[in-house]
Amino acid sequence: MGSRRRDLVAILAAVVLSCISRGASAAPAAASFGDNFEITGAEDHVKTSADGQTWYLYLDNKTGKEKVRGGGGPSSELPSKVVHAVSQGSNANPSSASIPFLFFFLPGVGFQTKERYLFGWFSMKLKLVGNDSAGVVTAYYMCSDVDAAPLRDELDFEFLGNRTGQPYIIQTNVYHNGVGGREMRHSLWFDPTADFHTYAILWNAKHIVFFVDKVPIRVYPNDASKPTSNGFFPISKPMYIFSSIWNADDWATRGGLEKTDWAKAPFVSSYRDFAADACAWPAAGAPPACAAATGASWWDQPPAWALDEAQRLDNAWVGRNVLIYDYCDDRKRFPTPPEECALRNAGNAS
Repeated sequence: MGSRRRDLVAILAAVVLSCISRGASAAPAAASFGDNFEITGAEDHVKTSADGQTWYLYLDNKTGKEKVRGGGGPSSELPSKVVHAVSQGSNANPSSASIPFLFFFLPGVGFQTKERYLFGWFSMKLKLVGNDSAGVVTAYYMCSDVDAAPLRDELDFEFLGNRTGQPYIIQTNVYHNGVGGREMRHSLWFDPTADFHTYAILWNAKHIVFFVDKVPIRVYPNDASKPTSNGFFPISKPMYIFSSIWNADDWATRGGLEKTDWAKAPFVSSYRDFAADACAWPAAGAPPACAAATGASWWDQPPAWALDEAQRLDNAWVGRNVLIYDYCDDRKRFPTPPEECALRNAGNAS
């Protein structure tokens, strides 16, 4: 009898171990960065960690050699990557109605998501270029068109490098139907080169919120009275997510006074832990059900439609302590503030 019990126990133990083993082997592997993204340029300047979870973009003076001649008219007439450079660089003279004929260097190191999304939560951890990064811009943004078409929608994080010891500046911007000029700039309250920090965008039909380590640094509201027909809020075009590192020493640091020191190259930006809790848009066919306001996802429910009390306090702290530039306050560029500025002010007052 004792022998039979021992045999039964042995059989049961073998079955349990077999199930555990099969369960472990069936567990899906963690998604690698390459599962979500594809390289868009200078593949030999993109490196990946051994586990595939971290990507590194390397910028040197070889990746910025391609240049094109453009300008003499609206920036919408320029090639796609130049459009992005000019539209951001125009902060040095933002009231300019046209761009003179110049040679522009094209950013050559970057990646983009394989999928497009309409609404959701998008986050990624970045570690920015350390030491002397003057003239170097790391861009992390969403855009409705791969080629930055004239009527594109776009949501931007841009990190403007600086001389060693000087603080990084983060610039955010919003485009709707090709119209941008909604820049805000903040200094970061930590060293973004020492470790990874999380940069996220919450996008729903009510507002767009830019987060840094869960702190809402910027809120861009929609107009509830005409949510789909105003001239400033992206609401209908699904977007890819991009990142790139590029030379912008004609404008990025002190208005172009500080030039990129190529002797310090390569300049390296690092990425990991991408997450998109969002409405994925199919490559073909009808729009997905999540594109409508169904309330099925947390980012499409009332708690995500406005900042909570703690977030409002954090956002107010940001405005008091680290805000450098706000287009809503720039009367030289906008004698009459854009209409969304009044919506934001009303939200802050409530």
